[in-house]
Amino acid sequence: MTGARTKFSRTVVERVSCPRCAALYEYDRILETDREVVPGGEAAAVHAAEIELERQQTESAMAIVRCPSCHKFAPGALGNRLTMVAVTLGGAAICAAAAVGLLALAEATGRFFWVLALLAALAVPVLLLLALVILLSPTTHKTRLAGTRAPA
Repeated sequence: MTGARTKFSRTVVERVSCPRCAALYEYDRILETDREVVPGGEAAAVHAAEIELERQQTESAMAIVRCPSCHKFAPGALGNRLTMVAVTLGGAAICAAAAVGLLALAEATGRFFWVLALLAALAVPVLLLLALVILLSPTTHKTRLAGTRAPA
C-alpha cells in the first residue's frame, strides 16, 4: 500500500560576518525534503524527515549572498558561483568532445553511434544556457542586518 508524499521543511537563520565592513547580517535558509507517508507510519516518516533536515543543516550552504551594508558578496560566494559555472562549462566541453568522437567512430565503423553523438551534441547548448543562467542569476537569498526580522 502506498501513501501520499509529504513535504517537510525547516527555516534556518544563517548568520554571516562581513569581512569587509564587519557588519553582522543574516539570511533565511530553507531546508526541504519529502517522504512517503503510509497510513500508520507517520511517526517513522517524521523521524526520517527530521534526520534528513538535520543532515542538510550541518552541510555548508552554497548560498550566494551580498552584505546588506556594503553590498559585497559573502566570503566564498563568488567562488561558489564561478565553480558552478566552471563545472557546467566542463560538462559542455565533455559533451562536445564526445559528440565529435562518436561521429568519428560512427564514420569509421558504420554503426549507429550517430544517435549518441546527436544526443551529446544537443546537451552542449543546454549546458551552455545553464551556465549563462547560473552566471547571470541574482543572489539567491535576501539578507538583513542581524537583529532585524524579515517582514511577515
